[in-house]
Formats: sequence, structure tokens, C-alpha cells
Amino acid sequence: MHKPQPIRSNRLGKAILMLIEKYDEAMKLDWIKNKEAWALYQAWRIFDEERDT
Repeated sequence: MHKPQPIRSNRLGKAILMLIEKYDEAMKLDWIKNKEAWALYQAWRIFDEERDT
């Protein structure tokens, strides 16, 4: 069994919560056809921008 990495776990948890928020947002927007893909893309963009700063 591997040792847990709190930093990675915290970041992953934050990403999952962001994904849920973005999915909830997508569910309210009729023009979005693939809600899961849109939510994943939005969460990815935010985390990718944070990595660059």
C-alpha cells in the first residue's frame, strides 16, 4: 500500500468539487449538448491556468 500524498489528495478533491459545480452549471444551460464534457473542460481550464501561475 502506498503512502497517501495530502497535497495531491487536496488538489484532487478541489478538482472533483469544481467538476460537480461546473456540471451543475451546465445542467442549467440548454445550449450545452454534452454537459459532462463541458464541465470537464471548464474544470481543466481553471486547473491548467492555476498550474501556469
